[in-house]
Amino acid sequence: MLNVSEMAQFGTELWCRHQLATVLGSVTDVRDDEDPFESCTAEIELASSRATTRPAELRNATDYPLKVESPFSFLVRAILKVATLNGGQNMQTLSEQILRNTIRIRPENSHKGTYGRVCLVGGNAQYGGAIMMATEAAVYSGAGLNTTLTDPANFVSLHSRLPEAMVADFHDEHQLESLVAAATTVVVGPGLGTDADSLAVLETVFKTVSPNQILVIDGSAITLVADKSLSLPNARLVFTPHEMEWQRLSGITITDQTDAHNAQVREQLNGIVVLKSHHTRIYTADDVYLNPTGTPAQATGGMGDTLAGMVGGFTAQFADLENAVLAAVYAHSAIADELAATQYVVLPTQIMHELPRFMHDHQAQ
Repeated sequence: MLNVSEMAQFGTELWCRHQLATVLGSVTDVRDDEDPFESCTAEIELASSRATTRPAELRNATDYPLKVESPFSFLVRAILKVATLNGGQNMQTLSEQILRNTIRIRPENSHKGTYGRVCLVGGNAQYGGAIMMATEAAVYSGAGLNTTLTDPANFVSLHSRLPEAMVADFHDEHQLESLVAAATTVVVGPGLGTDADSLAVLETVFKTVSPNQILVIDGSAITLVADKSLSLPNARLVFTPHEMEWQRLSGITITDQTDAHNAQVREQLNGIVVLKSHHTRIYTADDVYLNPTGTPAQATGGMGDTLAGMVGGFTAQFADLENAVLAAVYAHSAIADELAATQYVVLPTQIMHELPRFMHDHQAQ
């Protein structure tokens, strides 16, 4: 019987290494100071040749029996199974099905209020492009009403680029509180900056959001939370860090960002974590999801801002929070993969402009 509680106590990787070392030590001449993974191929061949063939059974956390043929193959299968568990969490790979499970056919009798309100907060005088891309992504993903709170230096550019979005000054605390309180989803962080004014804006957002609202914490907001040790608000939290931002927030170095470690910190944060990398992983209360899509052509500025805006737009209009986040992540990279088939680089603005077509093609049937 697989001891999931023991795995959770000692950590998946350590547990696997201990079990493999134990078996290899019993059937080979591995020294105590040797890492059995260093010569894994030779050890497997030797152990397999010495192992006595007999039936064995492994049951995972869901009590599903796995039939194996020998003690060593039993262990190998156990390790493969354990590698998909993190203290009882299952690793799942996303597919197009998440889109059809999430993107609903729009009902005939609907209006802009049916598809949620997104409030995006960010974009200081220097980094206005980030909040513009996040806003555009929210609009193109189908959110019904979109309001951007930003530095006045960005007003003209936002109005001229995206007349569908409303714009307000994030320095006006009363207006900031009013618009944040009215939103279905609040996206805070793209281009916000980390100075005193940025901190004041973030603290106002945190004290304003309510438990029934979705709060997407991205970019500069993650850095401020980490650097200033800010208390997180009582809301439905979604974090969208890249690996360095996650290192700041979680305290886990990039080299140590294993699923087990990440899942433990996610539990402390009590939110969904979208850990952006070449194959993004999403950590929820019950599962870890791997996004198999994505391309090096996405390695350009603004890609994360676009994803944050998409997460905002999806979560505002689709009822299932977890599915909405997963669908946004998958769609973001899947569109990039399509574009990269004929392009050396994919721009964030190209992804968002493809969104309406892509969502139409992958809506529920």
